[in-house]
Amino acid sequence: MKVIMTRYSISGMLEETGDDINFIHIFFKIDDKPEYKMPYIVPYQDLLHFILETDKATGHYLDKIRSGIHGYGPKHSKVFKIMEDEGFNLEPFIIQYLESKDEVFFQQFDEWCSRLQFSSNQKEVKDSFEKLKSKVTPEYCLNNINKDAFKDALDQAIHETTLKYFPGLFEKGDKHIAAYKSKLMDTTFSFYSEIDKIMHDKFNPYWEEKYNASQQQK
Repeated sequence: MKVIMTRYSISGMLEETGDDINFIHIFFKIDDKPEYKMPYIVPYQDLLHFILETDKATGHYLDKIRSGIHGYGPKHSKVFKIMEDEGFNLEPFIIQYLESKDEVFFQQFDEWCSRLQFSSNQKEVKDSFEKLKSKVTPEYCLNNINKDAFKDALDQAIHETTLKYFPGLFEKGDKHIAAYKSKLMDTTFSFYSEIDKIMHDKFNPYWEEKYNASQQQK
């Protein structure tokens, strides 16, 4: 059995859901058979894990791209833009990823594509897609964008304040800098989590008890 990748494309969810996540759509055929109409869709993160296992140097290069981009969240759109600017060719690794799959995988993929040909199954898939689409409202999309933007802005504000009042910290060794970065991330995530809870009317029970008692005294 010879698996041949015929083409691939990249899609992102940023405009649709506000999540900066990319997927690779791999179109392929087996032996002399026609190309499958449906692609095998792989999250970029899964491909990255594969590359880290099979080609550590390239995997670390791709990891370094993301670590060089300030902010929280996957930031896949920016990662792919840098890859494009630097002339990095992802195609050979996509081919290797596809070829690493065993025969059982391709048999299951073939069966899945065959089932989709039946109108009843097509309707089921379409209904599921429409149901999912109805949940992705403009408010949902904006919330996803804002949560990472908020963490990015909060991180930057804390960092600038720390730099202003504790400039000596950044003149110390790598251990101090690493500890600072770890604490900065913990603080940013923790504060975002607390704000998110308040936005969803989830209050700390101890704080809420004290607040209610203070309101009764007025």
